[in-house]
Amino acid sequence: MVVLDSNERILTSGDKVTGKCIIELDGVLKLSQIVINIIGFEYARIEQGRSTYYGHDRFLKVDFNFVGQALDREIGKGVHELPFVLPLPNEGIPSSFKARNAAVEYSINGMLRKPQIFKRNHRVDKIPFIVEAPFILPELMLPRQMVSEKQIGLIANDGSVRGTVNLNKHGFYPGDIILVDYIVNNRTAMEVSTSARLSRTRLYHVGSHKRTKTNKFDKCVGLPIHPGIDGSGKIQVSVPMDIPLSMEATHISITYELRFTVKIPGKNNFQEFSNK
Repeated sequence: MVVLDSNERILTSGDKVTGKCIIELDGVLKLSQIVINIIGFEYARIEQGRSTYYGHDRFLKVDFNFVGQALDREIGKGVHELPFVLPLPNEGIPSSFKARNAAVEYSINGMLRKPQIFKRNHRVDKIPFIVEAPFILPELMLPRQMVSEKQIGLIANDGSVRGTVNLNKHGFYPGDIILVDYIVNNRTAMEVSTSARLSRTRLYHVGSHKRTKTNKFDKCVGLPIHPGIDGSGKIQVSVPMDIPLSMEATHISITYELRFTVKIPGKNNFQEFSNK
């Protein structure tokens, strides 16, 4: 039986999992190894027409070997408690994720390995847990500015719209509030409207086969900008709590995009700024 020192089942990059393997025996057990490990596993399934494509990858395996490779080890009668420490990598692992056709899963596994002549291993225990592994990049905490300009009318000069968007940072967590600080220079004879929206794109890929799904969250509307003036405002965009973190794995990637839009009535063009 595997017993962890903590009941916490949500871990992050660089955490250490500590606990003990408890073995209770009525007699003598001959074995070659007692192994506790962390396994990280991902899979994706893509359905295209009548065909289904599967991709899977064991991207992480961290072992704690109690006994070693000798084939003549024995454990006697009684209760034996064997402590272990298993570290998660500091970086380079994806966050846990679960959907209908794809998943990233982590578990702690215990195994008693008998000498080869017995031809059977006995699993001690398997404990699933969740890993939150955000991208730790200093540049994500830096402010960002985006500027764009659109000329309205190619033959008759109807004016131009210029927009400047400032973010205090461009890396956010579930539950955060994204403050979109904008200035719009409206040099047209029309009132323009402003809005911001967060979206998520999930990409599954198995070989040359891909499947993409984009979810758009609620649109947040800003102030209208009247003709011929410079207008400014702030839009608060809430990051939902129950969303997976951005991630990049072998068969699964999750990305987010914040899009600020200036809509010009009666025109088939938009002034858009995106932050990924």
